[in-house]
Amino acid sequence: MLSLMHVGATVHDLPAAMADYAGLVTGPWVVSDPMLFATYDGIEGGVVDQRVTMAFARLAGGPALELIAPSVETPDSPQRRLLEERPGISHIAYWSSDLAGTARELIASGARLFSAATQDGERLAEVLEAQGEDGLLTELRACYLQLASGALVELLDTTLWGAPLEHLCGAGICDVVPAPPV
Repeated sequence: MLSLMHVGATVHDLPAAMADYAGLVTGPWVVSDPMLFATYDGIEGGVVDQRVTMAFARLAGGPALELIAPSVETPDSPQRRLLEERPGISHIAYWSSDLAGTARELIASGARLFSAATQDGERLAEVLEAQGEDGLLTELRACYLQLASGALVELLDTTLWGAPLEHLCGAGICDVVPAPPV
């Protein structure tokens, strides 16, 4: 089962972007601390570091808006490349109760794994080497897929709801983004 979580945008300047979108959001922004992830880069085919800061706010009448500011410290990361190639609205994110199954269905329809982040880069590399991208899907709690049209879709496992999401994105995030379906 899928349900809409947020619309995401990559931005150069997080405070400026928050000001730009202020008239479209309701309630306060929740801003993460800068985060460093080991990220599988499905376009380049390797594991790279990715540092980002994110801000979330509820869009009027619906899902949340996520602003992602990739750091210049990780110039080869997927989010940084995305920012350079097409800044602004970049993806639609969905909660998924079966992330691996949903990802496999999209891949069978012509999508490809764009990126997948984790705190454990060593485990990511081990799984990739032993099982390839398909094996990696069962390990993930979130990933980006690039559809055949070029559009990006982010899938987030429903098990991220609650404390794991608060830890990752900042206190108050569960008050801003829609909860996954029960």
